Amino acid sequence: MPSPKRHHFVPRAYLARFGLGDQVRVRTRGSAAYYTTNVVNVAVRAGFYTTTSSDGSTSTAVEEELAQLDDVGIQAMRDIDVAGRPPELGSRGREVLSLYLAAQMTRTPRRRTMMLFPEAVVAYAQGRELDRDLVTEYLQCEHLGYVPESAEVEGAWSFLHGTLNMHGAPTNGVVLD
Repeated sequence: MPSPKRHHFVPRAYLARFGLGDQVRVRTRGSAAYYTTNVVNVAVRAGFYTTTSSDGSTSTAVEEELAQLDDVGIQAMRDIDVAGRPPELGSRGREVLSLYLAAQMTRTPRRRTMMLFPEAVVAYAQGRELDRDLVTEYLQCEHLGYVPESAEVEGAWSFLHGTLNMHGAPTNGVVLD
């Protein structure tokens, strides 16, 4: 069986619950215009969950595991539709639904960008000192595409500094200001 190439960060079956059949109305962030399309074209990125191992081989195991969670999560929602109430406390259905919803909160491109932010800034630094000026430069040139507000710089700096100090993320010998 071929490995999946198009990875949905919002499952198609979940999206379909908000449309008619497999068709949903979509509005792109920052635009007032809507269009209708098939759920297969929404919230998807090629290779989004593909990982690379230390030997250089690629794997779609994350996508395959998420697909299994999606299947049982959607079934838990269908069970709610039939029963007219959520699964009982302590039941397997409640556990599955909770895991499914928690996964949905963490699997978006925005969340991934946030989690990889410290690593991306360290790589961007290329051995330069990690200070607020470098964070400002990174935000402007790589992350935002415009000059950040001072509060954005402070928030990014605090997140970067705290993460590197707490978790010892790879600093490649870079000194924190």
